[in-house]
Amino acid sequence: MEQSKKMEKQESSIRQRIVEANEQLKKQQKDNREKELTEVMYRGLTGAGLENLEMANLHDLGRLIDQKLKQIDKQIESMETQTPFGVSLAPGTSKSTDEKRQDQSQI
Repeated sequence: MEQSKKMEKQESSIRQRIVEANEQLKKQQKDNREKELTEVMYRGLTGAGLENLEMANLHDLGRLIDQKLKQIDKQIESMETQTPFGVSLAPGTSKSTDEKRQDQSQI
């Protein structure tokens, strides 16, 4: 009986380690995919062609670019609300980056 409980506990422990290893693997695969797409994005910015990419990769690349643009927009907005003396301006006192982009596209 004692040996049976010990084996069950050991099996449970092994199962838990497998679950954790699978989660870590999925996270690493996601990180690797993002790094690959970031590399493709930078190659595209340097003039390398993207015509060899499959549709799924283009879709993922578009999502990554959108995500990066949102991060940039947030950082710009954060910087715009800061004065040189570190005093924050009232929210809504300047146009958002998206609004500025739309204004520029109308020119």
